[in-house]
Amino acid sequence: MHFSRFGERVSPVLQKTVYMYTHSWRGVGEHIPGKRACAMQETREEMAPKKAGYCVKCKKHVPVNYFVWQDGTTHPTTCNQHELEHKLASDGLRYCKVCDNFIALDLFPKTGAMSYICKKHKYAADVVRKHKETEESHPGRKRRLRQWKLCWMDSRKFKQASIGISQHEIDLEIAKIDQKGTGKYAIMPIDVKKVITTENCVVVTTQKRKRLMKMAALNDLEGYARIIVEK
Repeated sequence: MHFSRFGERVSPVLQKTVYMYTHSWRGVGEHIPGKRACAMQETREEMAPKKAGYCVKCKKHVPVNYFVWQDGTTHPTTCNQHELEHKLASDGLRYCKVCDNFIALDLFPKTGAMSYICKKHKYAADVVRKHKETEESHPGRKRRLRQWKLCWMDSRKFKQASIGISQHEIDLEIAKIDQKGTGKYAIMPIDVKKVITTENCVVVTTQKRKRLMKMAALNDLEGYARIIVEK
């Protein structure tokens, strides 16, 4: 005779019923046909050979036969599309996209990811990029350089060998009229026969400058002198 947890007597018949009910549900998952079929399917999938592999250089999945190279060797991470590249690397060569030629591996950067741009052209690209970043971080410098170049090109059209005014002086003259730096103003010489200086210059709009340059090209110096003093 057994007792329950509450101290009550349990009959042998009830005890046997509970025992059969408890043990009949052990491992119930093993008797479910659907679960057994799923397990068998997973096993077959694991045993089946893969149809594709991932190429680390192509960065995509390609058929597994692509990983077998012409010499019969298998490369699990690189497909045979890169076999020539591997052969050239073993010969000490690599292609430079800028040189458009195969050059020695020693001419490529040895640190970082593998590059197809040689050290010479990579350095040139870095210089251009840093220069652009510097110009963008100093907008005033770019504006002054543009104003000075415009003045310098005009002096060549006036057949002047040089200009007698600096970037800073040009910027100060234009800033007297254009405080916001809109870029719609430029300086022109009052007398085109003389070198442009702080005394021989006047600030005009870019539209007026085009008109004055046309007169100077036609050698209409009288019309130039009349227009240059107009407000």
